[in-house]
Amino acid sequence: VVAALHRRLAPLCAAVLVLVTLTACSTPEPDETANALAAELTAGALTAVPSTESPDLATMFGGLAEADRTVTLLEWRIDEEDADLAHIDLEWTWDVVGHEWTYTTAAQAVWAEDAWTVQWDPAIVHPAAQADSVFEVSRTRPDDRAEIVSPTSGALVTSRAVYNIGVDKTFV
Repeated sequence: VVAALHRRLAPLCAAVLVLVTLTACSTPEPDETANALAAELTAGALTAVPSTESPDLATMFGGLAEADRTVTLLEWRIDEEDADLAHIDLEWTWDVVGHEWTYTTAAQAVWAEDAWTVQWDPAIVHPAAQADSVFEVSRTRPDDRAEIVSPTSGALVTSRAVYNIGVDKTFV
């Protein structure tokens, strides 16, 4: 009886053991870390997201530090060859002096020591950013302006030399 019971329970015990082993070895999805990364980049500081570096985002944002920005998580995916590597795609939207500026960036996170850790790279903020990059806002305008013309009498406003003539009161 014991031998028969042993033969019936052995496959069941082996199946439970395999299931427990596979469950213990699986890596959790990085969605919580990816969402937190987007939220903290929107806020302008990485404080709770585990990261390989603690970047000074306020300095990097420079002239855009006070601009409204939204960082949206587009998607995350586990690397096909490395289950401990996640790719995170982000979309940045800035309100720059009343104009919307939107672009996408990518981040990577690695599963280590029971947590997803973001591999810091300045390109997470902008694809062309480097370690010493600082955003700045500048306005440009063309040197030559168009003339304002009348349908009957020609140019009303045109580019021309301007002379400022004044009197120096110390010589009068």
